Amino acid sequence: MMLQRLGMFKKRAIHLCVLNRNVGDNALNLAIKSMLSQFFRMRHMELLNNSFDSNSLERLRKADLLIFGGGGLIHSYGPRGNPLNRTGTLWNIQLDDLKRLSTPIVVYGVGFNHFYGDPAPLPQMRDLFRILVDKGALISFRNDGSRERFLEHFPEFEPHIEEIPDPGLFFRPKPHRSQRPYVVLQIAADRLHMRYADRFDEFITFLQMLIERIEEEIHLIPHTPDDETLYREVAKRFPVRVWPLKNRSRDTNTIIGAYAGARFSISTRGHSQICSVGNRVPTFAIATHPKVKGFAQVCGLARWCYCFDRESLHDGLSKFERFIAEQSEIRDQLDRVNRRFDDQISRFNQRVVQL
Repeated sequence: MMLQRLGMFKKRAIHLCVLNRNVGDNALNLAIKSMLSQFFRMRHMELLNNSFDSNSLERLRKADLLIFGGGGLIHSYGPRGNPLNRTGTLWNIQLDDLKRLSTPIVVYGVGFNHFYGDPAPLPQMRDLFRILVDKGALISFRNDGSRERFLEHFPEFEPHIEEIPDPGLFFRPKPHRSQRPYVVLQIAADRLHMRYADRFDEFITFLQMLIERIEEEIHLIPHTPDDETLYREVAKRFPVRVWPLKNRSRDTNTIIGAYAGARFSISTRGHSQICSVGNRVPTFAIATHPKVKGFAQVCGLARWCYCFDRESLHDGLSKFERFIAEQSEIRDQLDRVNRRFDDQISRFNQRVVQL
């Protein structure tokens, strides 16, 4: 009994993911580890710049389980538009090497980060998922419309892919304590031409309209280096406090704790939206990517989601004013939706353990 508590008899799991790239990915990776470490000895394997040479493949072969995800790992193109090769995803493994692996595989709540206007996925992505299906992998997409977007390109996989709550919902640190009430503002500053359709100046005007209606302190929490650069400019114009960029895993409790302690948040990126909802913090979502609107719909929060590319600034401001007035109702909704998400992820994790 003592040896079992020490983990001597736990199965070995390799978690294929990206750490120390951004706080949202760190949060969901740490949540997966927390939820499954009772049953597995979890070891991380970096995806970025990993060519999956003989040493990496040997580690995969020796494991009892491979977990790929979560996060938006199955897009075919990097931030500068360069195609990802071999599999059309961040898992840069040779397909023949994948075929030879006998280790059970879980695709854990991955996201299809496909902007409107992006090129179609590379054909290698179809080959990857055909191999995973043939190997009997447990394949799941996160609940932000990723599954539906993926099936638009590869409808033949519809019977083999399920939807689960984004694992980032289950990273729940102690809330940050502040002497004064505050809100969190998260502005996505990467791929501005894709997110704001060449209307970024108009977005800043809308942001000013929102700030004028906020009574609390406003904390800007960057997600990427692009965010940090933009936030320095925003801070010159608006009364906001800019947090330093902290993308190391050891800082994740602090950063997500800031979301958890906020009165509410304003989210233009999926990660800030998810980390707010998971910690029962109302979030006014400004959809600058399809996944933001998709997640709001799944949560029953679509009425407080403003689609910047399709609605007028007046419509957005009206939604925000209703959002401010209906905080109690939103918190009740978050309680209900998190109970549902907790039940869903618990049942999925039981299936993972049984592989």
